[in-house]
Amino acid sequence: MTTRSAAIGAVLPEIHRDALGDGVPRRVAATVFWLPFLGAVLLAATVAHRPLFYVLFQEDGPIEWTQFAAFLGAALCLAVAAWRLVRHGDHLGALLIGIGALGIFGIAGEEISWGQRLLGLETPAALTAVNHQNEINVHNITAFPVQRIGNWLQLVLGAAGLLLPWLTRTRKPLVTVRALRLLSPPLFVTACFGLLFAYRALRFLWPASVDIDVAVKFGEWPELCFALGLLIYGLLLARGLRAGTETGMRTAAPTGIGGAHGPATTAESDGRVPLS
Repeated sequence: MTTRSAAIGAVLPEIHRDALGDGVPRRVAATVFWLPFLGAVLLAATVAHRPLFYVLFQEDGPIEWTQFAAFLGAALCLAVAAWRLVRHGDHLGALLIGIGALGIFGIAGEEISWGQRLLGLETPAALTAVNHQNEINVHNITAFPVQRIGNWLQLVLGAAGLLLPWLTRTRKPLVTVRALRLLSPPLFVTACFGLLFAYRALRFLWPASVDIDVAVKFGEWPELCFALGLLIYGLLLARGLRAGTETGMRTAAPTGIGGAHGPATTAESDGRVPLS
């Protein structure tokens, strides 16, 4: 058995076990896990036909609006989760998730320049002078350090979403800090975060791409995968907290199969409830 086969053989059972604890079928989990890679290959192939590539990645195009919808949905789901955590008495968890909800809502607004093109708003002159796309948003401000901070933030969030679940959500977690477990998305969406991390890392290493316009526009796909990962995480967290105080508090508990209370079903031992 090759090293790659051994790694896949060790990873996939953990992904399926973790997904089952959230009530997610194996096929759905596998599809979501491989989607970022498959999509990246297919979309990269459209570079050979530039008109199609630019239709997909244009402003107010299908990828951008799907991003907005996913970010907005994630923000709403996390807001619901934060409210349910408050009702369960977990004020620290509610604060952390609430901050995340507000941040993701801000990202959603930034994606569509806060509705500027829909509402026909003019960009203020002061913002036009520093925004390289002449839009009402912050992430396109070229003056240091605004744009660089956003890029570094993407790198950090991508790395966190990729690595943290593998420390807290495995059968035998290496980290059992409850707050970190709460902030960990399911294992089957880690590829969504990993692709964003990989893209941003490559852009830092090779900032002057051969075709910078294509490289920048292609970045919309890793960002869409990131948004999808957040949406799934928020949806599962909110639903897991829906069942009531006792079940909800177990949702974020870093327990493993056959823990201190002996053998249990996957859903029970992982502290999560299946989707209804």
